Amino acid sequence: MNRLVKGMIIPKNQDSKLSSKITLILLYYDTKKTCLSAGRFTSKFKTKVVLEAMKERQTVKELAQKFEITPQQIGIWKRDFLKEADTVFSKGEKSKKSEEEEKRPAS
Repeated sequence: MNRLVKGMIIPKNQDSKLSSKITLILLYYDTKKTCLSAGRFTSKFKTKVVLEAMKERQTVKELAQKFEITPQQIGIWKRDFLKEADTVFSKGEKSKKSEEEEKRPAS
């Protein structure tokens, strides 16, 4: 009987070493897929994460697990958020960066 491993059918008589290599390759590509999609978070999601981090009710590690991102990413977003905080209350002026983000469609 054949068995299914992450969407691939592996014959029962297949060598076990080959089977484990295929499994490792599939797990590697799953990890890469997650890493590649990391740059596609909306600004609303980033703001939500940063505000949760600033409340300090949970550790950064706990938040990273909750939102399925790395703790380093939270730190980067928090740093960027605080760096641009003074632009929030400026009179009708928008930073060039925020104007560009509004023009780009969210992925």
